Amino acid sequence: FYSREDAEDAVKYISGTILDDRPIRVDFDWGFQEGRQWGRGRSGGQ
Repeated sequence: FYSREDAEDAVKYISGTILDDRPIRVDFDWGFQEGRQWGRGRSGGQ
């Protein structure tokens, strides 16, 4: 996002929205941690 305010708005207004019968999840990335850089999704994606 361009600014922190934009990121906060995404978390507030977009997270939880349903798209194609699936919820959209938006959360903050608190920084790099070794071993976490390849995604966190249940199916292996981002």
